[in-house]
Amino acid sequence: MIEDQTASAFAKGDSTFAAAVDYLAYARDTLVVIPAGNSGPDNVVFSVPADAYNGLTVGATDETFNKVASFSNTGPTDEVGAGRAKPDLLAPGVGIVTSFGGWEDDDGRDGSAAVNYKSQFVPADVTQFMAPNITAEDDIDSDWVTVSGTSFSGPIVAGAGALLQQWGTYKGMDTSNETMRAVMINSVNKVDGVLGMTRTIVDREDQDWLASEAYSSQDVPLDDQMGAGQLDVSRALVQYDAGEQGPGAVENIGWDKQSATVEGEFFDYLLGDALQAGDFISATLAWDRQTLYLDNGIVGVYEPGTDSLLGLPLDNLDLYLMLNDDTLTEQALWSSVSTVDNLEHLFWEIPAAGDYKLRVVFTEDVTFLPGFEATPDFTLAWWAGGAVVPEPGTGAVLVVMLGLVRGRVGSRG
Repeated sequence: MIEDQTASAFAKGDSTFAAAVDYLAYARDTLVVIPAGNSGPDNVVFSVPADAYNGLTVGATDETFNKVASFSNTGPTDEVGAGRAKPDLLAPGVGIVTSFGGWEDDDGRDGSAAVNYKSQFVPADVTQFMAPNITAEDDIDSDWVTVSGTSFSGPIVAGAGALLQQWGTYKGMDTSNETMRAVMINSVNKVDGVLGMTRTIVDREDQDWLASEAYSSQDVPLDDQMGAGQLDVSRALVQYDAGEQGPGAVENIGWDKQSATVEGEFFDYLLGDALQAGDFISATLAWDRQTLYLDNGIVGVYEPGTDSLLGLPLDNLDLYLMLNDDTLTEQALWSSVSTVDNLEHLFWEIPAAGDYKLRVVFTEDVTFLPGFEATPDFTLAWWAGGAVVPEPGTGAVLVVMLGLVRGRVGSRG
């Protein structure tokens, strides 16, 4: 997880820090989780590097776990309103109990005297050290501290991603950055009772996702406060464990990783079970901004001022919901067609019973440099139907629980 320490640049994903995140995610296929920041609705610009294209940006919910926290940064990435949708999703960020620095012992591990970190701060300093601008009410001599901030939402999502990747490695499934982003974003909680969701998430004005611009607009994939909704690890496991499927006929829950190669190419995913009026569908399409490392000096050695990172123009992919028998995207019933994001997300109520499909279109190929031509890999995740949620397989639960136990034991080592 990368934590924002920058309070400066006009945050549009063009800083060196954001480019480093994009390069790590794209070239090293790493899931990079970034706290959204704690400036709340008054942030002048979105945080760096939370504005990175390829990172998974996490906002916070308050102590109810249902409402966007007052301090959680608000998107989009561009202050004039033409920027990309951020944050991507939410996780709890208020009243988080965590171990305090130096909690194991007041002595060094090698037997020498060690700094007792707890004695070096008064409560106000603890607050500034661990969660700027957020209040923590804790005994400074305790081994534990209760804190708030998106810095504590981010690790929850990072841990969930690590557990999913552990399960995917065990099962031989794709564990790429695009797949993890698509799976976790698509399986969030939005509205209680829809697609088996168990919570209704609301923004600071108490409006839920059905009242958001993202729900009613085909150009805006995510809400500026809520992103797609709040992480639900159990649902993410169901989404991921449904497995890679398609293109072609697919189950009503699943995901697929593909490479788009030619502008205008499309991929159809025909849902296996007919949908009924009043059902919902959620679908998320994720791909990376291609980012190059230009090693202009000593090969293999990063030299500031000599070496550089180059984010290439963003290829455009679009996502459509159509009836199976329809052939043209102009016939689509709904879509997510942002021209600036490297993520499309649609969440829509089915108007009439019928057989439906999702279509991914490689709309515009703009990534080109002399001597370099690469077309985008993408992952599509989908979940459609009524409220019944399949249980994850026993093996999945055991592996994830083993990961949780290992994490708990390892944290004391």
